[in-house]
Amino acid sequence: MLGLVLCLQTLELIRIWPQVRKIWTLELVRRQTGWFPSDQAFHALLWLRLAASLGLLWSLSPWLVWILIGITLLSAIRFGGSLNGGSDYMTLVILSSLLLPWGRIYLAVQLTLSYVVAGLVKIRLPEWRNGKTLTLLTGLPAFLSLPMLLWECSFPLAWSSPRLLWLYLAVGVCFHLCNAKILGLNRFFWIWLAAYWRLITNFS
Repeated sequence: MLGLVLCLQTLELIRIWPQVRKIWTLELVRRQTGWFPSDQAFHALLWLRLAASLGLLWSLSPWLVWILIGITLLSAIRFGGSLNGGSDYMTLVILSSLLLPWGRIYLAVQLTLSYVVAGLVKIRLPEWRNGKTLTLLTGLPAFLSLPMLLWECSFPLAWSSPRLLWLYLAVGVCFHLCNAKILGLNRFFWIWLAAYWRLITNFS
């Protein structure tokens, strides 16, 4: 599934590349880094990323994984940081987990922290606890805010049993699907789904 998700990511980046390159210009990047491949070369690397992503559909070769990690990091340099925030971070986490003997544990820890840290930051704020911020950002009913925060903060409990894991992940699918539908965070939905897919075979 990861290969398919990375194909979608790369095709989206190839599609928006003509517009994005005008915002983060090559001249600006070279002033900050001292050197960077030309736009033509970087565009070719995006097509290489697409080919490597397709390759993951058949093989989890370390060579393919290293190519994908390298181009993803180059993309972060090219755009002055992660272009899509948390989704690019989770992409690197999943790819890195494929190279580690304890990769699924590493991925499980990072996935759990992504929810717990976000939940702890938000639950301290009264605007999140009473639901005002949730309604303002998404239009969803305020009463959903506190259950969402409790789900995020209590995510470590998911690993206590297979049944709880499936329950927490089912809520997670709904959570990210709502974010994709309402906030346009479609890349978050797909990459977190890929993380779920990699983990369920190990913990269920």
